[in-house]
Amino acid sequence: MKRLHDIAVAPFHMSQRRPALFGALTGLVADLVGASMTCELWINGSFLTEKLEPNDIDLSFVMKSMDFEALDVSSQSAIVNQLNGGKKYSPLLDTYICIQFAESDPRRAADKSAYWAYKWGVGWDDYLKGFAVLRLGESDVGNRLFA
Repeated sequence: MKRLHDIAVAPFHMSQRRPALFGALTGLVADLVGASMTCELWINGSFLTEKLEPNDIDLSFVMKSMDFEALDVSSQSAIVNQLNGGKKYSPLLDTYICIQFAESDPRRAADKSAYWAYKWGVGWDDYLKGFAVLRLGESDVGNRLFA
């Protein structure tokens, strides 16, 4: 979170909106970490540009299907109800869900990872622009296995 703050908030001393946006994102991260979620947040939008007063933060909540299915029904419902399109969690966060399925999973066609990677990674002018990824709930072992 510090690196994201250093890129998207700290350089904009005159911005009134950026600290509030970052506060909303920090709240979401705290909620997800508090619920022991293993997921990623793909951050995009004008928050990652030089726009002084961005309207919101666009993000995708990305979780592997096996991690999602391991959650209790209450947690699954909270994710679907709060993060599945629009600004339900916070008026400052425009959130979307992306569940990732294994190649062998018959539900693989429902995996929108490629869609969101393209949507967040390519600008309106078709130039590559990238997006920030916050990984939550990974263990040191996981980082070593998949790095």
